[in-house]
Amino acid sequence: MIPDYLERLARELSFDRSLARNVRQEVEDHLWEAVAADPTGNMLAAQQRAIANFGDARAIAAQFAVISLARHSRRAGAAAVLVIASVFIAMKARIAWNAAAQVGHR
Repeated sequence: MIPDYLERLARELSFDRSLARNVRQEVEDHLWEAVAADPTGNMLAAQQRAIANFGDARAIAAQFAVISLARHSRRAGAAAVLVIASVFIAMKARIAWNAAAQVGHR
């Protein structure tokens, strides 16, 4: 049961492969710890309880989607600022070059 749940979770997180890998490993560790700590000794029932307590894979993926989107937005914003700054610097350099070239022709 746990491997099936982990596959579903990874599929829901497929928009970010690195995140999917990390979350899958972390969730797997928590689920198996919960199964090991279950006092009933019934492995199947312990897995069902661990998964039920952990939550729906789609809901968990939705929470991580917000975090991933924010991270990607920050990166895109930083890249845009760098591009704008580079264009501004290139424009200033061209103006300075043209001014220097004009002085040389006089």
